[in-house]
Amino acid sequence: MTDDQTNQEQFRNRQRLGYAIVLALALHLVLVVTSGLIDFVAPLPEYLGPLFVELEPIEPPPPPPEPPPPPP
Repeated sequence: MTDDQTNQEQFRNRQRLGYAIVLALALHLVLVVTSGLIDFVAPLPEYLGPLFVELEPIEPPPPPPEPPPPPP
């Protein structure tokens, strides 16, 4: 194989790699734009006003019952 053929193969390989990178970037761009548009197209729920959440206080568990006294 001559140096000229080797250079042509390297050029073709780099060209294929460039095409693959451009294709991958284009697909990612399409996915990002599509997922962004879905957020704007999806119907929004009706506004229910501000939501206030009250948390119940955590009570400690009751103490274990005392063992019965030993019989006399």
